[in-house]
Amino acid sequence: MLTGTITPHPHAISKLNDSSEREEQYLETLRWMATGRTGIKKIFFCENSGYDLVKFHPLYDLYAKHNRQLSLYSVPAPPVSNRFPGKGWAEGIMISWALENCMIKEDIKAFIKITGRYRVLNLKRIVTVIRRELRRTPSLKFVGYSFTTLPRLHIRSDFFWSDKDFYTTYLADAYTDVDDANGHYLEHAFAERLWRLKDRFDIGILSLSPLIRGISGWNAKRMLDTRQYLKEEVKQALRPLPRMRKIKDLEITSFNRDKGDSL
Repeated sequence: MLTGTITPHPHAISKLNDSSEREEQYLETLRWMATGRTGIKKIFFCENSGYDLVKFHPLYDLYAKHNRQLSLYSVPAPPVSNRFPGKGWAEGIMISWALENCMIKEDIKAFIKITGRYRVLNLKRIVTVIRRELRRTPSLKFVGYSFTTLPRLHIRSDFFWSDKDFYTTYLADAYTDVDDANGHYLEHAFAERLWRLKDRFDIGILSLSPLIRGISGWNAKRMLDTRQYLKEEVKQALRPLPRMRKIKDLEITSFNRDKGDSL
């Protein structure tokens, strides 16, 4: 599932607001998902600002050419009011809508969520790790990265894997906890929910970082430059695929938010 907001909510805190620029970034990511070595065959792209997706329609043929499937969905826009709860709120609504209205129709059991303007350059490697861990631990319910316990609970929300029923039951309404005024983003809401569930379910944390290429809408900064990518790609390629950590084992340790290494 790739999530998209081509025209940001008027009250959202964003430094990347040009609709044409954002549209092209989503198109670029979707073209890459059609042709890249990702290990994924079926893509859902969900957009929630009411933007006309006519420029995305030629992608259907591109996906079919590469034996992959693309579905485009215009998600109802979040309500416009003088109060915008905060970072991740509208995206949380979008994910829940997609699960209820799109994926349930196709009997989807689990999904990977990616912020739609980001290309995860080592996606196939990560998919391989997740599939391997599912064979070892079939009860695995959620996999994220960069989970921190200090100074407060936080997990990145731009990329994660989840069992659909687990997400629907325990995380689908986490966006209601978002409150920018208190610095409480979707990343904090997810982390708090997962922490409370850590003794009841198998919840994994990747020990290798997603190598994300793209521009952050939050601060308009590049996520990963070429030098950083090459350095991390070589490091990951030379090492055996690492075992996944479990949140329940993180009582004393935490994870470096940028590199994903244990501290």
